Amino acid sequence: FFSCLLRSTSGEMGILGKIVNHFGVVEENGRLALHLHALVWVGGNMEFDKLHTRIREDEAFQARMITYIESI
Repeated sequence: FFSCLLRSTSGEMGILGKIVNHFGVVEENGRLALHLHALVWVGGNMEFDKLHTRIREDEAFQARMITYIESI
């Protein structure tokens, strides 16, 4: 998935654009079917450290992020 569709290990453009980092965990459900939980960081967005700092220190930004996350 990460190398074929996202191309996150090659530096090439994948289906979501340029991926700068990713993390994924595979687990099984009660019926023993494997599935993936993943976090994908797309290039061109705010760097994670800056995002983390703004969420902690900027209450207006924090409120907008919560509103957005709750809407999706």
